[in-house]
Amino acid sequence: MVCELDKIAFPDNKLTFQELLTIGQVSDFHFTVGSAPSISYPGRGLVPLPKSLAKGPSTATGDRPSFLHRQTKVDPLSEEFVEQIVRGICSDKEYEVLLNNKGLDLARELYGCRFRVSIRSAYMGFAVTMRKLPSKIMSISDIGFPTSVYGLIATESSGLILVTGSTSSGKSTTLTSIVDGIIKERAIKRSGSAKLITLEDPIEALFRSYGSTQVVQRQVGLHVASFEQGVKDSLRDKPDIIYVGELRDKETIRAALTAASTGHLVLSTYHGESVPNALQGICSRFSEGEQLAVRHDLATYLRFISYQKILPREGSNGVALAMEYLFSSHGSRNQIQKGNFGQLYNSMLGGSGLPFDKALIGLKTQKAISEEVYRTEMRLLQAIK
Repeated sequence: MVCELDKIAFPDNKLTFQELLTIGQVSDFHFTVGSAPSISYPGRGLVPLPKSLAKGPSTATGDRPSFLHRQTKVDPLSEEFVEQIVRGICSDKEYEVLLNNKGLDLARELYGCRFRVSIRSAYMGFAVTMRKLPSKIMSISDIGFPTSVYGLIATESSGLILVTGSTSSGKSTTLTSIVDGIIKERAIKRSGSAKLITLEDPIEALFRSYGSTQVVQRQVGLHVASFEQGVKDSLRDKPDIIYVGELRDKETIRAALTAASTGHLVLSTYHGESVPNALQGICSRFSEGEQLAVRHDLATYLRFISYQKILPREGSNGVALAMEYLFSSHGSRNQIQKGNFGQLYNSMLGGSGLPFDKALIGLKTQKAISEEVYRTEMRLLQAIK
């Protein structure tokens, strides 16, 4: 596959595929028929790939690319060009699955980097998004996750842990760091062992087996038919920890809650715009007649839920993690049981967590984000309340 990709050079600037994918700091690459090739990096929007991009060693450094502020006109990609990228990435079997399902998600090792690749069929042809994954699982401190919050999560032996956020908010990275920290702590600091089963689509990070820890990673569509089936299978394999890549549907949600109720620690992600919004969204997946039981299970087995957003860090090329979170408490359980999700803000203020506006104030006080970013985020927050 890599040999085929080596033959690809972008027509406007003659940049090779390898040179593009190894540009430092870039997080996402977008190749769509009929649109200009674009790139982005954490906390920033899309930028078209410029015609004038210089080739050479400087493009592969860890520095912020100098062209990211330019808005240079770039010609749209042809159907043949994007098809060449797709065929270079996919095996023959994967390409057949793509044609049958009109979409495909997979992970790839290319030029020393690991990527999550999403390919979709569209009106004019294929649309390809490639996200560069961390070369190793980052620690809690590396991603800016509060160590005091992690310390409380790590004490949980059963129940449900949820990390929520919008697309490209780093949910999977955060959850992976939490899980890696937990299995390492259990295996080394406690001189014990743990069995971790992951269900992912695709497998993004490869977990290390610490000490006598057992790690079983399964990819949906390749090793198991669905997230729901994977969770059900896991219950027969005596795991301590079950990592579910995403709660995509009510069947997976129900299976995850069942696993959490039977003494397992279940960790997953969910798409949401705040802690209350995510919990309300989970319940709305079910019929009105089912929601009372779902709220009861969430109130009983949810141990921790967070909402996060990646923001540009002040004075550097890095990012800052802005996070709202809620730990289970008597008050929060009562509000979830009743479906009063809007009242959870008061639970967070009351000592059970931290609401998003207070998280933003903290980042501004620490000078982690600029005044402009702070004001923009506060306006967005007020608009959705």
